[in-house]
Amino acid sequence: MGLSEDLRAALAARVGTVVGVPAADHRAGENLRFDPPIGDTWLRETLLFGERSRLTMPAEGAWLLHTGLYLVDVFHPEDLGTVPADTLGDAILNAFADGQQYTTPSGQLRVTRATRRGGFRNDGWYQVPVEIGWQIETVQTVL
Repeated sequence: MGLSEDLRAALAARVGTVVGVPAADHRAGENLRFDPPIGDTWLRETLLFGERSRLTMPAEGAWLLHTGLYLVDVFHPEDLGTVPADTLGDAILNAFADGQQYTTPSGQLRVTRATRRGGFRNDGWYQVPVEIGWQIETVQTVL
């Protein structure tokens, strides 16, 4: 697997340990067809890359620092209250402590921050966004 797949696998696995997280068929994967379940809570998970910076020289074999965000959006049916989505958003937030590390085939993944935003209505759903900041160091290979 590549870096993106390693990061997605590690972060999604951690989300999956949270009590109350919906089953896999209620979790929208990136660039995969997904029909939100009617009347039920579901998640959308998105991996975003930020900066990549070189930590050492020369180019071949240099250490690179990659940073980014893992977005977990909790969706709950609109007009059924905020408590279920807020509670699950809080639980996901609390599963990611600053400085927490996960071993991946690409290197040590570190959580740099976790933030839960306020919920809002979105196209028939009540949405609660959770943002997990991450960083990982890798060795550059010049092809």
